Amino acid sequence: NTHLGLDVVGAAIGSVRQQLGLLGPELEQNADYAMKFAEINDSDVSTSVENAKQALDAYNLSNKDFQSVLDATTLASQKTGVSVDDLFKKSVEGAPQIKALGLSYSEGAMLLGQLEKAGVDSSATLGSLSKASVAYAKQGKSLSDGLNETQKSILGAKDQTEALTIASEVFGTKGAVRMVEAIQRGTLD
Repeated sequence: NTHLGLDVVGAAIGSVRQQLGLLGPELEQNADYAMKFAEINDSDVSTSVENAKQALDAYNLSNKDFQSVLDATTLASQKTGVSVDDLFKKSVEGAPQIKALGLSYSEGAMLLGQLEKAGVDSSATLGSLSKASVAYAKQGKSLSDGLNETQKSILGAKDQTEALTIASEVFGTKGAVRMVEAIQRGTLD
C-alpha cells in the first residue's frame, strides 16, 4: 500500500521491530506510520524511528505514544521550519528541563521549535528557565505564574538596565541578556 521502494519498507519494518519490539499488525501499522512520517518530512525512516524511540524513553512514554510523538514532531517542524531531526535531538537533550517545566513532549518540541525559529538558543533558554523555576519555587510560585510576573516587570522596566537587573535575579547573570531579548521580542509569550 505504498509507492516507496522495498528498501524503505524493509528499513521501516526493521527499525520499528528493533526499536519498539513490535510484531504482527502493530509492527505493520507503526512501520507504515513511520514511512509516511519520513516521506512527509523528507527524513530517513530508520533515523526517524530511532529518534522517536529516544523521545519515548526521555519522556517516559510507551510504544502506544509512538505515532503521537511523530505527529507532534511533524506539527512543530511545519509550524517553525526547524527540521524534525533537530527537533528530536533538542527535545531529547532538553527533556529534563522540559519535564521540570511541566511540559509534555509535544509542548516541549513546539517551544524549542519556536525558540529556534526566533533565533534564540533553545538549549541555553531551557537552562535559564530551569534556573527560574527554582527561584520561583522558593517564592512559592509556579513557573508560569512567575514567568508572567517577570515578563510584565521586564516589559514595564524604565530602561534596559532595570530590565536586566530584574532578569538576572530570576535567570542568573549569564541568561539575563538572552531572556530579556526573548521577552522583549515576544518569543517567550
